[in-house]
Amino acid sequence: MSEPDNRFQPRNPRQTEKFEHYPGPMAALGITFAAVFAAGIVASMFGSRPDFGAIGIGQVVGFGFVAILSTQRIAQPHAERLGLRSIQNEFLWVILLLLPSLVLMSELDNIIRDYGVQVPVDPETEAAVQSLFDGGAYGELQRLIVIVGLAPVMEEWLFRGVIQQGLIGNLGRYRGLILTAVLFALCRLTPGLPPSTLLSFILISFTTGILLGVVRIATGSLLAPIILHMGFNLIGWAANYYRDTWPIQGFNVPDSHTAYNILIASGIATYCGLISLKKHLDDAPDDPPLGPQVDSSVDD
Repeated sequence: MSEPDNRFQPRNPRQTEKFEHYPGPMAALGITFAAVFAAGIVASMFGSRPDFGAIGIGQVVGFGFVAILSTQRIAQPHAERLGLRSIQNEFLWVILLLLPSLVLMSELDNIIRDYGVQVPVDPETEAAVQSLFDGGAYGELQRLIVIVGLAPVMEEWLFRGVIQQGLIGNLGRYRGLILTAVLFALCRLTPGLPPSTLLSFILISFTTGILLGVVRIATGSLLAPIILHMGFNLIGWAANYYRDTWPIQGFNVPDSHTAYNILIASGIATYCGLISLKKHLDDAPDDPPLGPQVDSSVDD
C-alpha cells in the first residue's frame, strides 16, 4: 500500500524550524554600504559640493530608508530587538562619566600624529573640507543640527539598532559587537585623509563603536547610545566653535598634547563609568529567542 500524501496536511504550529537572525555578516556589510551609497546619492542632488544641510538630509533619507527596509526583516518583537524602550535614570550618570573618554581618544590621535608618517594634504581636498565649515551663523546652525541632532539618531538606529542585534544573534555577543564596530568605522571613512589621520580616525571610530555597542547591550535601550553619541558630538562641536574662547591643548588646539591633569581626570571618570557599565553588562538579558509566534490557545 502506498504511503499517504502529507503535503496538504495542516501544519503543526509547534513544529521545530530553523530560524536565522537578520542581518547576518554579509547582509550587514551590504546594509552598511547601501546606507552610505544612498546618503551620498541624496546629498549629491544638492550640488557637487553639498553643505552640512545637504549631508544631513542625505543621511536622514539614506540611512533611514535602508534602516526601515532592514527592520521589516527582523523577527518579532521588533521593538524589543531594536531596543525601543526608555532608559533608566541610573544610566544617565554612567553616560556622563563616559563622556570624558572623548578627551582620551583625542590624545590617541595626537600620539599617532607624532609617530605617523606626515603626508601633505591635497589642496583640493583641504578646500573641499574647509568649504563645509564656511557659511557664518547659518552654516554653524546647520552643522549643529546635523552633527548633534541627525547623525547620532540615524547612525545608532542603523548600527546599534538593526545591525548589532542581528550580528550578536548570529555570532554571539562579543564577535557581533566587534564586527558592528568595524562596520561603523568603515562607514565613517573620509577619502583623501593622510595615512596617520586615517589610522587614528579608524581607531577612534572603532573604539567609539565598541563603547556605544556595550552601552546598548548593558542598558537594553537604543536611547542610551543615541544620548552618548549626541554628547560626544556636542562636545566636539563646542570645542571647535569655542576654540578661541576656551582653548584646550591637545583637544581643540592643534599640534599639541592634552595636559596630564585633564587626562588623569578624564581617565578616572571613564574608568568609573566602565566599571559601572560592566556590572550591568553581566546582568543584561539576551534578546528573545527566534521561533514561530505560537497561539497559546492551541491545544497540545
